[in-house]
Amino acid sequence: KRLDSVVQAFELSLTNHPGSKLYLIGSGYEAVLDKLASDKARPLIVLAGVLSEEKRNALIRRADAVLFPSLYEGYGLPIAEGLLQGVPVICGEGGSQREIGGVSAVYVDPTDVSAIVGAMEKVRTNAFRKSFKEGLTEQVAFLTNPALDDELVRAVVGRS
Repeated sequence: KRLDSVVQAFELSLTNHPGSKLYLIGSGYEAVLDKLASDKARPLIVLAGVLSEEKRNALIRRADAVLFPSLYEGYGLPIAEGLLQGVPVICGEGGSQREIGGVSAVYVDPTDVSAIVGAMEKVRTNAFRKSFKEGLTEQVAFLTNPALDDELVRAVVGRS
């Protein structure tokens, strides 16, 4: 989502964090990535591809943050995946993103590259890390509540 904003923000963040890497999980990035990334940034962008759940979760756990600046999400699975792995998430606000991220996500305008860079800097601070850990337990409890699974099944399948 908003790969253009993600790549631009990553390139700008390299000034303060030159050894950083951007991992893109999933497929379909190859066609546009070469048009978006500079020669400086391209070698630091890893096309991870479609990963098994185990490999994806291991990669997320090692990340500074999950960057998912989507304009609108019906559910926002990458947000939940990041939080369930104990990793801060930077995301947009549209659709379900605030509900899924709760107080544990950092919300940005997905079209505002400078806001994304600011959020990337923020999640690296000790003050943020401390407050993030404090709010994470509550949000993970919300995301893993079995009653939500039942609600989702009823909504999709239409059973009561």
